[in-house]
Amino acid sequence: MSNFYLSSLMEFKFSEFARIFLLYSIISSFTSTALFFTIRFLSSMSVIIVSGVSSILKIKSAFKKKLFPFRPINSIKPYPPNIT
Repeated sequence: MSNFYLSSLMEFKFSEFARIFLLYSIISSFTSTALFFTIRFLSSMSVIIVSGVSSILKIKSAFKKKLFPFRPINSIKPYPPNIT
């Protein structure tokens, strides 16, 4: 009787351990997947933010050139003499 009780206790402990291990493996796989997708999302968002900022700066400089197309007189350099 005690041998049966001991074997059933060991079986219960093993099944409990297997259940905990399975739960841990499922949680860790979800966590690693979530971490992977979070890193991918953050890197793609940083690329989007950087490209958006650079395009905003390009648009800003284009508007400045459109509003002020002429340079001041003192910034215009004469052409070098044509040596033939």
